[in-house]
Amino acid sequence: MKRFVLMGVCLLVMASGIYALPLPVAGLLIVPDTLDSVPAGQTIRYPLEVLNFGDDPDVPDITFTSSEPDWGHRLVAKDGVSDLPDTDGDGIPDVGTVPGLIGGVPGVDTLYLDVTPPVSAPPGISDTTIVYATSSIDNSVYDSATVVTIVRGTFVEEHPEEEGALELHSNFACNTLYLSFGDTGGDDVYISIFDALGRRILSETIQKSQAAIDVSSFPRGVYFVSVKIGERQVTKKVVIR
Repeated sequence: MKRFVLMGVCLLVMASGIYALPLPVAGLLIVPDTLDSVPAGQTIRYPLEVLNFGDDPDVPDITFTSSEPDWGHRLVAKDGVSDLPDTDGDGIPDVGTVPGLIGGVPGVDTLYLDVTPPVSAPPGISDTTIVYATSSIDNSVYDSATVVTIVRGTFVEEHPEEEGALELHSNFACNTLYLSFGDTGGDDVYISIFDALGRRILSETIQKSQAAIDVSSFPRGVYFVSVKIGERQVTKKVVIR
């Protein structure tokens, strides 16, 4: 008996004839893309899911690249405690065996990414980490999730007595984003908007307690609105659609 691989098909040559057997088809998805913030020196945890749309079980390898290599990055197993293991001994962390499609439903497993900016990181700096899930069946098959972490100062959400310093009229916007700031105490209001890659795409200063920002030219997606009033800073997410 001999086997030959030709154009995605395994040819099984036996005395009784030649048989064409389809090779396993790999298909992976890692989600979600995420944007969030954390104070310098603290750790933020991002849950990620790996889905296997392939025909057979797969052991997806997990790797990442980061725009800020001096930040702390850690891949964590689904138990939330252990480092992500290397279950198949190939020297690369993985999520273990993930079942393939069963009745049209993909197999799924979970991991976490911990990100820790250094204590010295200034507010506003961001890290973009791209997490890759690569098939062990076919290493040309992979998917990636983008995780953006922005360093913030002390958010007003952490101080109940300062609640209301920033109010989004809605967490969704189409053409105009409406903001209210409560009592500004006469301080200037500094507004910044970041896109999903952590890029600052708008920055302006106003002296009013309300603002209406034209976002009609912004592509659809998740954005990060950061407002600084005096020594206080607050950041919230908004979806532009």
